This record gives sequence, structure tokens and C-alpha cells, in this order.
Amino acid sequence: MKPQVNINVNITVDNLSQFEKAIDLLKRKQVLVGVPEAKARRQGDPVNNATLAAIHDRGSPSQNIPARPIMEPGIQSVAKPIEQKLLSAGQAVLDGDAIKAEQRLNEVGLIAKNGLRARVNSNIQPPLKPATLAARRRKGRTGTRTLVSGGELRNSFTYVVKDK
Repeated sequence: MKPQVNINVNITVDNLSQFEKAIDLLKRKQVLVGVPEAKARRQGDPVNNATLAAIHDRGSPSQNIPARPIMEPGIQSVAKPIEQKLLSAGQAVLDGDAIKAEQRLNEVGLIAKNGLRARVNSNIQPPLKPATLAARRRKGRTGTRTLVSGGELRNSFTYVVKDK
């Protein structure tokens, strides 16, 4: 005869519905980081910041513009702190704290946005051509860092936490 084991479970607090709501929050939320096209206009320029970011990120051989990757390296540079915030958001969900979970998602967006801005500021190679530097000087700009002339592109990076 096999030994019989009796297990008793006493539920003292039922947080299942709160937990399910928090899980649903994470499942329906997404953090988007980049340059929203709707808010990407540049002062006196027909090319908006969203288009400019894509051109610089991938390059444009037809326009003789080399690729200076921004997006993927910028996010990768802050992957560890993003991971920590996502873990914290998950823990908040397990604790049934949907407000804290959403706060952590906003912190993820802020970290990612700042990673992209830092990448733009990092003087991504190759260096600027003499003709580009001359064109900047004609506009009264003396900086030599790639992707940073007036700061409009760098400052256009943002984030949003929204429903999928």
C-alpha cells in the first residue's frame, strides 16, 4: 500500500484578479522609442527629423551619405538598465501594482531615449567631409561632430508608452 499524503491549502488573501489585471496591463502596453513623424518638422527644412534619422541610420548611397547607425547601437548601449527596469516592472506585476509597473515602463522609455541621444552625441564615424564642414561654417556653425549641428535631430528623440 502506497503512503497517502494530504495537502491542505488555506487562501488568506485572494489577489488573483488584481494580478490578472496587472498582467493584462503589461501584455497590452508597448514602449516606442524614436522620432515620431507627426512631431518631426525641422525649422526651415523640407526633410523632417524622422526621415533624417532613418537616412543617417542606414545611409543613402545615392546622396553620398554614409551610414551612421543610431537606433540599434543606441538601444544596445543601454540594454542592461532597460533589462533591470523591465524586471522591476515584472516584479511590480507580481506584486499586483499596475501603477508601479507602468512607471517602470516609462523609465524604460526614458533610458532608451537617452541612449539614442547619447549615440547621436558620440561622433559616429566616418568623420564629416570637408564640404560638409564648409557648409556648416557658411551657416555659422563650427562644430565638427557628426550628426550634431544644431541639436534638432538629437532633441527629437522621444518615447511613448501606449496600448498595442
